[in-house]
Amino acid sequence: MLKILVVGPEGKMKDLDSVVQTLVRARSIEGDGVEFWRNCLPGWLVESFSPESSREEKVAWLAVWRKSDPVERLRLSSAKGWELMQWSYWFSHANEDWELDSTEWVNDNSALKILLEGAREEYPIEAIRWLIEKSGCRVVEVVHGSD
Repeated sequence: MLKILVVGPEGKMKDLDSVVQTLVRARSIEGDGVEFWRNCLPGWLVESFSPESSREEKVAWLAVWRKSDPVERLRLSSAKGWELMQWSYWFSHANEDWELDSTEWVNDNSALKILLEGAREEYPIEAIRWLIEKSGCRVVEVVHGSD
């Protein structure tokens, strides 16, 4: 279990909680594809994604990324942003590494705790970190463990 503690303006945390609950429900639905995700997610989030790249563009970008050092890879990834289908994979039934479990309001409802089942490493949760940032909130703590 991985616990991510998030703070932000109350309305933004409510928006984030709503999206996480949607993602939890969407995992159990057999839908996928761009239209499925566009219909599930709020407009403010859908508008945050980078345009979908063609296969050729993805291959060219990946070739540059693979030749780059770690600092440059981070810069390239950040500049590129998430495409909807690339990001949504992490919340779909196809992702067998981890899944969103639930959220909890903590500290007298001044913080939101997001629980991920099966998460064991930092890299796969970048999709969650991006969602938190785009929602107008920020991560204050990430805790690995079962308690």
